Amino acid sequence: MDTINLGNFPFTIAFSGGCFSGKTSTMEALKSILEKDGYEVVIISEAMRETEVAKSGMSIDAIRQDANLYFKLQKEIIQKKINQEFDVAFYGEPSTIYLFDRAITDSLFYYEFYVDKSKLDNKYEYFNFHKYLIDKVNYLLSKLDLLIEFKPLENCDINDDKMRPAYLKSASYSESICIHRLNSFYRRKDNVHGFMEVDLNNPYYNNCIEQIINKIKETCRAQRR
Repeated sequence: MDTINLGNFPFTIAFSGGCFSGKTSTMEALKSILEKDGYEVVIISEAMRETEVAKSGMSIDAIRQDANLYFKLQKEIIQKKINQEFDVAFYGEPSTIYLFDRAITDSLFYYEFYVDKSKLDNKYEYFNFHKYLIDKVNYLLSKLDLLIEFKPLENCDINDDKMRPAYLKSASYSESICIHRLNSFYRRKDNVHGFMEVDLNNPYYNNCIEQIINKIKETCRAQRR
């Protein structure tokens, strides 16, 4: 079997897209299959779900009603994500595949789209952090090996996840389009930084795990690992 040649370097993949698009389930399935084939795989979970506010039981809609609380939360999770990606970029274990639940462009979208700066007590802090975040988006995407962008799932009528908005069906489309624009603008467009789109509504992607693995192999070859 054609193996993945990691070349004794870490390989980083970000799973990008709006809420309820199949990112997390695909990531977990990919990890399971790769580990069965003997690869070291580490999932870097979405930082939002690890915060004390999220664990308190508050819904994302309730959190966003308090502009200052949501701003503080976004700063916390974005800084944590930036630190995680820097750690992997400079101190990642060799021959290890890292799977990021969300790309840094997703973080930029949620910061720009959902933080209501008109209601913030400190607007200067918002713009200073925004400048810092844009700088890190440019840098961290240049270090990313593969960016996978997911289309929203069509069957999203059932929503019992408090970290997803009550208006999920409408939100998922808008989020997907806006994140796609950011990815199109910021991602590296060369032959050594991989990019692929996944639409789990389309039967073509029924074997998306195999397609992702093939894309990893293709990217490793392009990087001459």
